[in-house]
Amino acid sequence: MNRSITVGALLLGCLLTTSPAHAQGAGMDPTQLIQAPGKLPLGPEAKVGLGMHRTIDAGGQKATERWAIVGETEDAWQVEMQTAAMGFMKQMIPDMDEYMIGATVDKKTGEVKQAVLGKKGEKGKSIQVQDMADGQTPGELPEGEPTEVELGFGDKIKAKKVEVQGSTAWIGTEGEFEGVLLKAEGEGQEGFELAGKPTQEKVQVNGQEVEVTKLSYTNEMKQWLTQQPAVRAFAPTSKEGERGMFKLEAPGITMEVTEVTTEAKPQLTW
Repeated sequence: MNRSITVGALLLGCLLTTSPAHAQGAGMDPTQLIQAPGKLPLGPEAKVGLGMHRTIDAGGQKATERWAIVGETEDAWQVEMQTAAMGFMKQMIPDMDEYMIGATVDKKTGEVKQAVLGKKGEKGKSIQVQDMADGQTPGELPEGEPTEVELGFGDKIKAKKVEVQGSTAWIGTEGEFEGVLLKAEGEGQEGFELAGKPTQEKVQVNGQEVEVTKLSYTNEMKQWLTQQPAVRAFAPTSKEGERGMFKLEAPGITMEVTEVTTEAKPQLTW
């Protein structure tokens, strides 16, 4: 995948994945292959009952991610999920669709305290939680330096300039551009920027009409952002969680929300 695409996805926090250990084929114990994410940054819209499905097509390899908040304690969410990594492992473990991760997620930090893997109706078996650097949260950006950036369509926009994994990005800070990735560049990669002003659209997802903001970039990447509560909860584009990533299209990868609900029920036995 083009590195500049990866930067764009990272900046907006649109990949929440689980990394499998090295699998050797069918017959392996899934609890030895699957790890839970170290952090799951849920947006401020998070509440019990919210659920979301998202499809991913990466170079012709397809998978579905599923998340649901099915319970809570005073300081933690109980989250059930099936990750893209699990979907891509179906070739090795045909019944992988029947498994799900149950994670206890700290409400304040997003840290996954503990996790299990099991099938519907099961309590599940304990699985490893990925190690993450202290304070590291997927998609969360540094504060950045206040500045302005002039884009090719003529507008000069107030922004913050941030450094992320060796690349530089400019994020809008006001009006219709607030929280929007405006421009990104880095050594050894082709830079890209927003190709025009955001446009508003309405789309359908499992019978519901959802308002989205469409963003198009000079590297053929497109993003659709929304204030729909479930998308804001599971795919926030900033730590403030004002909008979520409804859809992403880029050379080699497409991700799109296909289902949202406010009535998710637990599948595992907690």
